[in-house]
Amino acid sequence: MQNSGPLLPLGLAVIVISTLAIIIPVVRGKSDALTFWNIFHVSCITFIGIGCIEVVYGEFHWEQLQWFQPTKRDVQILVVGTILFYISVFTSYYLLAKPIRGVTGRFLNKWPPNSLALTLLMVALALIATIGTLATTNIFYLGNLMLNLSQKASVFAIVFTFCHWYQNKRQLPLLFLFLGLFIYLALFVMVTFVGRRLIMSIVIGPLVCMYWLKWRYSSPKTIFAGMVIAGLMTFSVALFYSSFRHSSAIWGKEGERSFANVLKAVEQTSVQGMVDYFTSQSLHYFSQYTQHYSLLTIHLIEAREIEVQPLNTLAFLATYPVPRGLWAGKPQALGGRIVTDVLRLSAQTNWGLGIVGHGWHEGGYAVIIFYGFLMVVVIRLMDDAMRRHPDNRFLIATFVAASPHVLAFTRGDTVTMSTEILEAFAFAWLVGTMGRFMFGTERQTGPTGGAMPPLDYRTGQVYPAKR
Repeated sequence: MQNSGPLLPLGLAVIVISTLAIIIPVVRGKSDALTFWNIFHVSCITFIGIGCIEVVYGEFHWEQLQWFQPTKRDVQILVVGTILFYISVFTSYYLLAKPIRGVTGRFLNKWPPNSLALTLLMVALALIATIGTLATTNIFYLGNLMLNLSQKASVFAIVFTFCHWYQNKRQLPLLFLFLGLFIYLALFVMVTFVGRRLIMSIVIGPLVCMYWLKWRYSSPKTIFAGMVIAGLMTFSVALFYSSFRHSSAIWGKEGERSFANVLKAVEQTSVQGMVDYFTSQSLHYFSQYTQHYSLLTIHLIEAREIEVQPLNTLAFLATYPVPRGLWAGKPQALGGRIVTDVLRLSAQTNWGLGIVGHGWHEGGYAVIIFYGFLMVVVIRLMDDAMRRHPDNRFLIATFVAASPHVLAFTRGDTVTMSTEILEAFAFAWLVGTMGRFMFGTERQTGPTGGAMPPLDYRTGQVYPAKR
C-alpha cells in the first residue's frame, strides 16, 4: 500500500520486543511460560507485527475497497499510536506489580474445595446450559443469555472433568466422562459459534490443565518444547475448523447449522484442503487485515465519515445487560457497524480494527494509552492469581475461557474481547459462590499469601521462604 514504508520497521520491532518479553523472563526463571502476559504478546506479534508486514507486502482482497490507500497522516497515527500503546503496557505492567498482588492476595483466595460433587455440578451446568441454548434459540433475551452461559459452562466443564481425572488417573469412568463431554461440547460450540475462539478454548483446556498441574515445574527447555507442541496442536485445530467454518455445507438446505451438518463437514475436510487454505493466504490467516482495517478506520475518522465516540467500549460494557431490543440507541461495536452502516458492504462480518483503530475511534492517543493500562490490570490479576494458586480449577478454567480473547485483544473488536474476558471472570465468581454455598469454603494460603512460595522455574524448586 502507498505510504506504508514505516510499517515494516515497526512490525519487525514489535515482533522482536514481544518475543523477548516472552522468552527472557522464562529463561531467567522469573515467570511461568503460560501466562496472560505471554498470550498478550503473541497477540501483539500476530496482529500488530505481522499485520504491519501484511500491509507492506500483502494484498487487500476486498474488491469494493480497492480505492483505499492510506495517507502519510494515517500511517503516522498508526505508528505513534502503536508506540504509545507499547509504552503504556510495559510501564503499567511493572508499576502495577505490587498493588495487584495485594488485590489477589485478599480477594482471590476463597474457593470451594475440589471434589467429585463439584465436578459433577459443572457437568450438570454445562448440559443444562447447552440444551437450554438449543431449546431457546429464538426466544427474546433468554436465547442470548443461555448462549452466553453455555459458552462459559462448556469450558469450565471440560477443565473440571479433565483436572479431576488427571489427578485421579486410575478412575477410568472419569476419563470416559471427560471424553464423552469433550466430543459433545466440541460439536456444540461448532454448531452455535462460527468463530474459532470458543473451539480453541475447548481444545486447549486439557493442555492448560496439564501445564499448571505438572509441566510448569519442568526446566525451561522442556517447557518451551511442550509449548511448541501445544502451539502446533492448537494451530492445527484452528486451521482445521477455519477450512470449513464458513462452508455452505455446514449450513445445510435449511440455512441453519446442525450437529449432522457439522459432522458431515468434518468428515469431508482433508489435510490437503487445510494446506491449500493456509498457503493461499498465509499472511492474512495470521493477521486478518488488522492493520489494513486500522488504517482504514483512521482514514474514515480523519475524513469525518465516522464520528468519534469517546470510550465506546466502556459505555458498551456498562450497558451490556440491557437488551438491545429495549434500547435501540444502546452503544454498539464499530467492527460490525463500519461494514454495513459506513462502507455499505453487503458482507455479514465483523472486523477487528486493531487496538489503534479502536482507540482512535474512541478518543485518540489518550484512550489508546488508557486501554493499554486497563488490559495490564486484567493480565496482572490473572497471572498473579495463577502463580499463587496453580492447581485452582476455577482459575484454570477462567484462564482457558479468557485466553483466546486475550489473544485476539489487539485485533479487536475491543468491545467483544473485553466482554468475553469479563464474562469469564464473572462466571467463575458466580459458580464459585454457588459452590461455596453448597460445599463450603477452602481458604488457600501459603508463605507468600498464596498457594505456593515463589518458584525458580529453571530448577523446578521453590525458593527459601526468606526470599
